[in-house]
Amino acid sequence: MGSQGIGCDTPAQDYTIRVPGDYATIAEAIAVACDLDTVLVAPGTYREAGLRLDEPQVFLTGTAPRDSATVAATVIDAERSSPVLEVFDSGLQSTISGLTLTGGLGWYGGGVEVQRGARPRIEWCQIVGNESLTSGGGVLVRGTVAEDESLAIINCRFTDNIAAEKGGGCWLAGEVAEPPVVRVQSCVFRGNSAQESGGGAFGTAVLFERCDFRNNTTLGSGGGLIASNAWLDYCVIEDNQASGGGGAHLTDSEVVGCRIAGNTAENGGGLFLYSWNRVENATLADNRAYEGAGLFLRWLWSRAQINNTVVWGNHGPEIGPDGEPLTISYSIVEGGWPGTGNLAANPRFFARAGLSLLPGPGSPAIDSGDPALEDDLYDWHPWWPGAIPDGARSDMGAYGGPGNRSWLDRERSNR
Repeated sequence: MGSQGIGCDTPAQDYTIRVPGDYATIAEAIAVACDLDTVLVAPGTYREAGLRLDEPQVFLTGTAPRDSATVAATVIDAERSSPVLEVFDSGLQSTISGLTLTGGLGWYGGGVEVQRGARPRIEWCQIVGNESLTSGGGVLVRGTVAEDESLAIINCRFTDNIAAEKGGGCWLAGEVAEPPVVRVQSCVFRGNSAQESGGGAFGTAVLFERCDFRNNTTLGSGGGLIASNAWLDYCVIEDNQASGGGGAHLTDSEVVGCRIAGNTAENGGGLFLYSWNRVENATLADNRAYEGAGLFLRWLWSRAQINNTVVWGNHGPEIGPDGEPLTISYSIVEGGWPGTGNLAANPRFFARAGLSLLPGPGSPAIDSGDPALEDDLYDWHPWWPGAIPDGARSDMGAYGGPGNRSWLDRERSNR
């Protein structure tokens, strides 16, 4: 019929359907929506499950997506009867914004199940306390054929979700390795768990940009996340736990500008690397493992290129196993490591303005990175502390390199 009783065959008018003002339930509002309609949900708890976003392009949103208190008060609770939301491929992109999705229970995907080919935009949501009997406790994305990062999850919080197999917070399966087909930006994964792997997240062909992975756990690999053909840019991966790759277990992936600290595993406290991987401008510190406390390279047919990185103060052998095919350059490694421009000097970490593991005054990491690279942000910027001179040449560690301005973007984003 359409939200105004005039049918959906008339030209789109961008109507707003209010819940509970116009319809008592979200399901009723979605059922009458036409393309480009907005279903506007007022604060309250809506005990609904199995909501379907299918044919129309709908904007399903709370009243104030950027206000965390309003988002926390706008709750869809599936009461463990099914997933909260299911999104189907309609050839259009629906948006889910400013809602708390909780109490979902599903075989595939506890909170949100995104079917093959669908490409929703999920933003400013809190995905809390959902469970999958297989994978994707918070969100599960089946294989997608999008090729432009149009499937996006932005500024969301994944908290206390559980998966019996993989991806406690989310399970994201793209099918095209380059460019990434799923973009996860400025999201927080905290306190999620999975039995097999990927306590915080499981991803293929995913860009994780400016995300936090904290206090996630798995009995298998990848406490913070397990990923392949993935890009991790300016992420914080801290205090996660696994048997292999306490922070992250990566295959054919790239890590740029990440801070990886306080993670625990038997092998690869910070990073467990398999096949081919590149790590640039990362800081790995205070991680724990029997072998490769900072990073571990799986021995069979694996290669890794490490540049402009600091591996220091981990508990156990910094890098393991010994003698594996690692190319390390312009990096600080406690105990030393052969390679161009490498140092074994204390990076003199300190903390400032909520950022930890910064290179302190007189740190050998400053202006000692790859001379072919320049920092985007250095002492010309008013944010830079005056007591720490820093030129254009790239610094070693997470806060150096051409994209280090991203740390300002992180701090400015509303988390």
